[in-house]
Amino acid sequence: MKIKKMLTSKNSKLDWKDPELKKKLREKFVETAKKYIGVPYAKWYHKPGEPLFDAPLFLDCCGLTRQVCKDMQEELGFEIDVWN
Repeated sequence: MKIKKMLTSKNSKLDWKDPELKKKLREKFVETAKKYIGVPYAKWYHKPGEPLFDAPLFLDCCGLTRQVCKDMQEELGFEIDVWN
């Protein structure tokens, strides 16, 4: 996974080896991912005219992971790139 490091004063002061910090980040990652429950997996599973065919967002497993990382980039301290 290619990432671009973000040098922010907020994240540079965090102890990334701290188990409590890791636990909180994991919990927030899961909670952020839950916001996407109901988002369809891929457009090709739906036919024109079906309600989900024109959904504004589709997320497969990699897309979901990437979206959550994007939502949390300030907390995580990096920006994930567009590739798997």
